[in-house]
Parts: sequence; C-alpha cells; structure tokens
Amino acid sequence: MSNQVCYIPILKAKQSECIALGHLRTKIKPLIMPLFELQPRENDRLLRRTIGQIERNWEKYLPLLLDLDKEYLCGSPSKAIQNLLETFRHAYSKGYRFVPVTGVNRGTSYQTAISSILNPDFGICFRLVNEDLLEPGELNNKLESLKSYFKVDLKLVDLLLDFGAFLPSQSGMIATLAEVIINDIKHINSFRRLILSATAFPATLQGAPQSVSAVPREEWRIWKALKENARLKRSPLFSDYTIVHPIFPELDFRFVKIAPKIKYATKNNWLFIRGKKGDWPGFRDVCRLLTKQPQFSGASFSWGDGYIKECADSVEDAGNPQRWVTIGINHHLTLVAKQCSNLP
Repeated sequence: MSNQVCYIPILKAKQSECIALGHLRTKIKPLIMPLFELQPRENDRLLRRTIGQIERNWEKYLPLLLDLDKEYLCGSPSKAIQNLLETFRHAYSKGYRFVPVTGVNRGTSYQTAISSILNPDFGICFRLVNEDLLEPGELNNKLESLKSYFKVDLKLVDLLLDFGAFLPSQSGMIATLAEVIINDIKHINSFRRLILSATAFPATLQGAPQSVSAVPREEWRIWKALKENARLKRSPLFSDYTIVHPIFPELDFRFVKIAPKIKYATKNNWLFIRGKKGDWPGFRDVCRLLTKQPQFSGASFSWGDGYIKECADSVEDAGNPQRWVTIGINHHLTLVAKQCSNLP
C-alpha cells in the first residue's frame, strides 16, 4: 500500500469525478486515496460503465477505498450489496487495489459480504459516521467487535472519523469532539491510518451573476488546529467532500436551466462565481473573472486551471455542467493534496 497518502477525498464515482481524477498530474495521484461511495445502478450495463470509469482513471498500484452510498444501502440493500461485490470481484480480477469500507452499524448481510471479499494484503477501512461519533463512550467496544469479526490486525485497518456536513457555527464542537474521540480510542496509534473527514461546503450557493463570493473552508481550519494540538495522541490525515455537498441532488440537465458556475478552492476559502441561468456560453465570462482574481493559481497549476485559462482566452469551448464540476474538482484535488503534503 502507498505510504505517501496524505489526502482522502470522498467522491460518488460519478463520471465528472472520475475524469477529474484521471486528469491529475502523475506526482499528485500517490498523495491521494479516494473513497468512492457507489451510487444506485439499475442494471449491469450502468454498473459496468461505472466500474470502467474508475478503472480508466485510477492506477492499479494505488489504493482506493470503496463504500456504498448510505441511501442506496438503506433503500435497496440486496441490490446494493450485489453491485458492490461485483465491483470488487471485477477490480480484483484486473489487479486493482480496492479496499472495502464498513462501519459499526452495518447489517449482517453487508458484513458477511465484506468478509467474503476481504483481501489481507489490502486491509479494510472502519468508517465511523456522525451518529457513531456522537456516542464516543461506545466506540471502543464497537471497534473491538469489528476487529474480532473480520479477524484483522489493526495495522491493516484505516480508521475514518466522518463528521459529514456541518454548519460553520459547529466548528468548535467538532474540533473538541474529535480531540476527545481520538484520545479515547484504544490503540489509536496501531491503526494503519487515522483519517478525519468533514465538510462545511454549503448545500446551496447564492450569488449575483458575475460576482465573486467566498465561503470559508471550515473543515480545513479544524484539521489544521488539530494538527497543531499538542494534546492529541495521533494526528489524523485530512479528508473532505471536495466541492460537492454530501447530499447531492439528481438533476437532468436537459430539463433544468443551469447557470454556468465555478466552485474554486483557495488556501482557506472556496470562491463561487456564476453566470446567468441557461447561458452556458457565459462560462467563458465566469473563467475570465476568475483568472483576474489574485487567488487564481495559474494555468500551469492543474489540468482544471489550464482549462479555465484557455476557456477565458476562447481557446477551449465553454463546456457543460459536468465539465464545470470536473474542472473544479480537479483543481481542488490538486490544491488540497499539495497543501497536505507540504505540512509537516
């Protein structure tokens, strides 16, 4: 397994996200270990297409965490688990290093399925979600039960503390709770990786056309504060949900008027710039406005930044909603990976 990993973005295995990964520079990819939440797939053709997208855009030798979307698992557990198993079997047959993800409150059928495909060379990820983290006194017993069930050594276990989406006003509470949990978990330094995930990215973003809005990256501030906390027994790796809210609405872009927009991560904020609804060519004006901002990283920073500059110069086309997301995620992954790797 790669020991360079410093950033774990949580993604939904959508085409825009896979393409964003595929366009990452070679030196950036080993710093990242994506966690994909497999989304509903109604038939085998759609499932194979998703598997193909992941395989085309991620290297065989790099680890990747694979989980199920929570709503998918709750709504169609049998089909969801079947699709998850099929994805793992196909990936393993091709030599990919997919790591299964489970949690303390998953059903018996899910745990049995994960046990059946568990690869001792790749290990497993224990994902503790918000409802688990609000009861820190129960975590040690639940983690011990998981460890015993899967008969796995902690040195092969990634422990993910996932607080999900939160409001900026909750930052102090999350930082305090994270410290309590990390210091209370037994053998915290024996886990292969300790990961802290959260996002303050808003569910909706408002702004007048051709104006620049800034939203603080509160999860980054929390994580940096924990890194500097001398009382913490172990410093976690950073994880977020990139520029997408965890609850992502399903939209058919053929029937919805979408404003051209860019969600652009900077050192401590996200910049949000939008055009007029339905005016897709207006994405060029969005890019021109972004390139004039002092926070623009420059065309050579990432594939996404290069596209923004070429679109602003009318060299590239204005794209579509999927392309706009791809550009923003590719830049975000590059920026955050570099930020994490540059910290001691």
